[in-house]
Amino acid sequence: MKIAHLTDLHIDSPEAITPGLLFTGPMPNRRLLGAANFLLNRRSVHQVPVLQAAVRAVGETGADFCVITGDVSNLAIDAEFKFVRGILDGIGGPDKLSLVPGNHDWYTPAAVKAGLFEKYFGDLIWRPGEVNGQWPVYRDFDGVRLILARTAWTPPPGMAWGKMGPQQLQTIFRLSEEAADAGKFVILAQHHHMHRRAKLLHRTTGWYIDQKRELEMISRSRIGLVIHGHDHDHFDHVVPSRHASGGTRIICGGSATYMDQHHGRFGRMGVYEVRDGVLVVEKWMYSPDRERFVQSLEG
Repeated sequence: MKIAHLTDLHIDSPEAITPGLLFTGPMPNRRLLGAANFLLNRRSVHQVPVLQAAVRAVGETGADFCVITGDVSNLAIDAEFKFVRGILDGIGGPDKLSLVPGNHDWYTPAAVKAGLFEKYFGDLIWRPGEVNGQWPVYRDFDGVRLILARTAWTPPPGMAWGKMGPQQLQTIFRLSEEAADAGKFVILAQHHHMHRRAKLLHRTTGWYIDQKRELEMISRSRIGLVIHGHDHDHFDHVVPSRHASGGTRIICGGSATYMDQHHGRFGRMGVYEVRDGVLVVEKWMYSPDRERFVQSLEG
């Protein structure tokens, strides 16, 4: 079983940002702050052609399934979600693709109340008969259980905090134990990070409230791999757990759409294959010279 991993797309639609959107509602308008940050800092480094190359690369890797760990949008606007969904349809439908929301996909209380993320991506997450909006969700494949969890919520303006909550943590542990008892390799996908971020500003504004509680849950579990985003840099480490390998590997994928020639940072994609219960990791990176993703030398 081979699963591709993309994260932190931060794609905007050409018609997404309008004065009417930014200057209505209570101030400070969260979208106004987010749009300023995006236009000044992010728009030039998160690029649509890189996402299109990533979609093609998912097929080139031979992945059986793809999971996206959030922040497909910037401001949680209809136009953004519609535009991104049109690109991601190149990967396939629910049998090929699923995802979890990031903080930018649940950017405002109004977007959450309207269920915009669920409107455009719910068919890729919940199967017929499942409760739309209920987390966590799981998918069983040959030898693998993939658990999808939500850490996104709507913290104060300017903050990108995440939380899991005790009910999700308990359910994840139960689902992971059931799968491990059945001989399946367990992969947990979420948005918020599981490592200490380098910059104090990022640790403050991007705080994951339940990180310690989740690490404690993982230490008691047999989860083999946790994949996430939120931090746009790649990060790969192992934490103690009851998994047969002696620990749980945790991989922050790094933004899939990055294109920063000045700093030498480019889009990333992970591919995780489980062979007879053993995890094999491939790491792919966008090559601006070749305008496609290529497998890196990292393992």
